[in-house]
Amino acid sequence: MLRIVFIILVLPLLYLSAYGQDVNAEIASAFEQEQYQFLLDFENKEALNASSYFTLGFVNYKSSQDAKALAYFDLAVHEDPAIADYHFYQAMCNLYLRNFNKAEAGILKAINLHDNNPLYQIAQGDIYYNQNKLLLALPCYEQAIKIEGCPDRAYVMKSQLLADLGYLNQAIKAYEYALGKVDPFDEGYTDCLFNLGMIYIENYDYERAISILSQLVELRPLDYEVMAKMVQSYYALNDFENAEKWKQKIYQGYKSGLLPKQMNEMFCFDQFIFEGHKIMAFESFNEPDNNLYYKHIFYVVSPDGKIQFSIQTEHSTLISSLNKHYVLGKTQNGGHSSYFEHLFEKDFDYIQLKKAVMDVFGRK
Repeated sequence: MLRIVFIILVLPLLYLSAYGQDVNAEIASAFEQEQYQFLLDFENKEALNASSYFTLGFVNYKSSQDAKALAYFDLAVHEDPAIADYHFYQAMCNLYLRNFNKAEAGILKAINLHDNNPLYQIAQGDIYYNQNKLLLALPCYEQAIKIEGCPDRAYVMKSQLLADLGYLNQAIKAYEYALGKVDPFDEGYTDCLFNLGMIYIENYDYERAISILSQLVELRPLDYEVMAKMVQSYYALNDFENAEKWKQKIYQGYKSGLLPKQMNEMFCFDQFIFEGHKIMAFESFNEPDNNLYYKHIFYVVSPDGKIQFSIQTEHSTLISSLNKHYVLGKTQNGGHSSYFEHLFEKDFDYIQLKKAVMDVFGRK
């Protein structure tokens, strides 16, 4: 979750007009001069005013030292409970420390003191979202959007929540609207593109998915997971020519050592449903000389998400002696079967291979 911080970093100084004590003036001066390490190491035992406690808490908050920051924010709230920002940052620390009840109580106090700050509404949504209280979180982001100067994140979170709740048509509209509001150079923009692309894939709208994911890969040209989604979408449309272009980019990433860890050995190039089972097709990079290897592995996944067995194209010297490149095999519960009626060239027709996989799947 993004750490919410006000852009105007002089905020803690708004209440420093009457420090009264030299130590409070020293803290204010150190913050103004960006002497943050001095403030992080500060251990003065004297009683400070509320703004000094807040400044020390803010610097620790920015450094992700939430427990230490919270102690200072607690003191600031105790000294001056009428400042909404004190309650806001106190609530955010409690959120990061997963003290949800205290976080909720704090953010409600901040909103009661100042109900027109979109950051407060976003924070309230985050507190509910992290507790999986999605129906409570949604109106918080919607309320933030109504406030002038609302950060981009509210648009992204509203869209994500609608998708999480299963309101896919509303989520699509929200994501499309968010793309017109969010800064294209912001991470939230690429999040919108990715999530919208996934919704289109889930709705079997592969042409729109390709259009969206193409924009995403232009912004993230080394995002090989997105490229794999492009491949899957083209396979769903039986557009193997364009799928091959993206597969070659993935192979280039493999040769350059740029693939994410989960793609180091293989990548998913197709997914489809057959007889109530999800079948996920992976392609392996490894092709050892003169050794048995599996190139295309179709994992059969049961409705409860468990892999039941796999059907794969297998290469070996035996198959080469038959002037073919692959035979279709099946692996289940440690056992293995080969189906020599299903032999394929290296450059096979994928539709024929897919039919053969379904044939093997249907055998009892």
